[in-house]
Amino acid sequence: AALVLGAVLMGVRKGRTFHRLAGWTWVALVSVTAGATLFISGLNHGSWSLLHLLTAWTLIFLPLAVLAARRHNVTRHRRHMMGLFYGGFAINIFIAFMPGRALWVMFFG
Repeated sequence: AALVLGAVLMGVRKGRTFHRLAGWTWVALVSVTAGATLFISGLNHGSWSLLHLLTAWTLIFLPLAVLAARRHNVTRHRRHMMGLFYGGFAINIFIAFMPGRALWVMFFG
């Protein structure tokens, strides 16, 4: 849901009511997902993986992006949100689908 909504948000006009409401929804979806990933450690023999660094990055920059929007710092808000969307999803998907990882095995194994 966050991936689809994020893609829609990248394409719609910014600053309108839809952007604000959908943006808060996206922030909630990403926050819950990032928070849930902190509890996924069994796949790495009980420890965290490199993907958890991206989780930490998300949990730090998500509130900073919201704060930038509330302070009307559009440039910083845009940079943080685009970094979270493209970096968070694109890099996570790339790493998660590397050969030998759980998603690789589930889809191609």
